[in-house]
Amino acid sequence: GQSEGNTVHLRQSVFPGTGLTEKGEWQSRGAAKELAEIHLNEPFDFILCSPLLRTKKTAEIIAEKLNLPVTEEKLLTEVNFGVYEGKRDYEVQDEINRRNSLDYETKYHEKLGKTGESHAEVEKRAVEFVKKMLQEHKGKSLVVVTHSDTIRWILRDIFGESLKAVYERGHFPSCVPKTVYLDIQTGKLADLHKHFTDCMS
Repeated sequence: GQSEGNTVHLRQSVFPGTGLTEKGEWQSRGAAKELAEIHLNEPFDFILCSPLLRTKKTAEIIAEKLNLPVTEEKLLTEVNFGVYEGKRDYEVQDEINRRNSLDYETKYHEKLGKTGESHAEVEKRAVEFVKKMLQEHKGKSLVVVTHSDTIRWILRDIFGESLKAVYERGHFPSCVPKTVYLDIQTGKLADLHKHFTDCMS
């Protein structure tokens, strides 16, 4: 959901970060309601979330609605913004413009804020997260609460998308649940004609 930092376009990846706004709490309750409808027919087992305050609060709102436990997972944390941590968009607008002018491959491998993470590194831990879930929670149905950058690199690995597709789509909207069925053998998008899948929302 929308965080206090989002309202001022703040880069925030360092724990604990800012909490949710009233709008963010309202968005989280909306997501919880939507997930509760899924939960009736395809029950979830537990919730995993990024350790940052805004995602923890979102997860807690969902957990209360679904009556499920929440576990923090460091692999789901926000992308590290390096020297631009704590900066607002207007303070780093030249850098935003420069990155937007890069080709996809360069943008993917270049570290954010000089000392932060590259998108390639975010995707690497996203892949590690999916593998870990399939190994430790095989056959389980999970709700994953994380950040838009982390989400898009998790999904890129699952869907096998090109960099062009990822960058041109941009970020996913806040608190809009997306259901993904994973093949427990490959960790990729499942063929639902087969019987053995994990579900991750």
